[in-house]
Amino acid sequence: MGKGKGLGLFDGTQGSGVNVNGQNYEIHQGKQDKHIEGTRNHEQELRQGRTPSLLTADAHTLLREFAGRTIGQHFCMERGQFFETTRFKIHYDSSGGAHIVPTCPDWMRRR
Repeated sequence: MGKGKGLGLFDGTQGSGVNVNGQNYEIHQGKQDKHIEGTRNHEQELRQGRTPSLLTADAHTLLREFAGRTIGQHFCMERGQFFETTRFKIHYDSSGGAHIVPTCPDWMRRR
């Protein structure tokens, strides 16, 4: 894993890159800041009439722990088969339960 260039926004943690299939990925702090309340980029989004989703977890930690990791298989109803995926959603219910659902692989979403 390569060392990141920027400082993380949470507890002063140092960001670090992650290698996925030979490609090194690092958090693009400018783009990430759009989703962190109180940053200049987030405020600019609001001034332009956009309301971006808010990230409250440490982006660097999420990248390190989940980047490129196959978490399961998504069933494509259109094709009638399963495909490995690195994407997921977390579903929560009113009784305090939660479950994780593998979602459509990124390559299928781009078509």
